Amino acid sequence: MSTPACPECGREQLEDHPAGLLFQHSQACTLLAAEDARRVADVDQASRVGWPFTRPATAVERQLLTASGRSLPADDAEAFVIVDYALANAVRRRTFPTAEPITPQETP
Repeated sequence: MSTPACPECGREQLEDHPAGLLFQHSQACTLLAAEDARRVADVDQASRVGWPFTRPATAVERQLLTASGRSLPADDAEAFVIVDYALANAVRRRTFPTAEPITPQETP
């Protein structure tokens, strides 16, 4: 099985990374820019509510999960992310408890 890749820039996912869902995007990748903006927003939200916290999954997170072979429920209320810090507050970690593996469709 090949390593999942970013659907935009084609760079590989860092599987089993402490941060959870993480890709090695190219600097020009717009998904990297969106992920960076989300990271800043997560730190800002944590400064108000504390760690860990739960929030809805973003469209980019859904896209990257799909690229990694997982999907979230279509209902936004069920498609959530738990955001915390791992490794002694050095790494933001996102977990997707409702993500399920994508199973290939059988062809008749």
